[in-house]
Amino acid sequence: GEEWRLIPMSSSIASVEGDEVGLIEVAPGRVLALIRHAAKGKLTEGYLLESWSEDGGRTWSQPLGTTIKGYPPHLLRLQDGRLLCAVTYRWEPMGIRAVLSNDNGRSWDTANPIILRNDGGAGSSLWHNAVGHEPGRGGSDLGYPITVQFADGSLFTSYWFTGPDGITHAAATHWRVE
Repeated sequence: GEEWRLIPMSSSIASVEGDEVGLIEVAPGRVLALIRHAAKGKLTEGYLLESWSEDGGRTWSQPLGTTIKGYPPHLLRLQDGRLLCAVTYRWEPMGIRAVLSNDNGRSWDTANPIILRNDGGAGSSLWHNAVGHEPGRGGSDLGYPITVQFADGSLFTSYWFTGPDGITHAAATHWRVE
């Protein structure tokens, strides 16, 4: 960590419409990037994009759509070898979700999402009073999950959350995956 070099993903891929990237090395030199794709009006709006690097992140494949709905992504390799992708789900019912991959991110079990919370998205008073925000539009007032796995195999996912009381706070879910 004494020296760092910034290599933008966009230097090797054209016209990416994404931000907030989750990265994980799935094999030596092979890196998966899941990318938030919130481009309004696009058919892929709200679904993560994926891009792959075969050279440790120096160059990247063109981003392709995935079936993972939500953003931004946080990626974690579980003790059993599976990959976990946790996301904020900003559609009704809003909350925090996760999906698993058994094949190093080549496919994801989006048919069976793990729902950690589905009671979120209430708008905070700060959101309602912010310049440029419509009254009553606080539906995305939650998110940014980050997960760790403890030695006993249990998982701890933290995120920010606004509940029905309108108070935004840090929250977490302690859970297990089967």
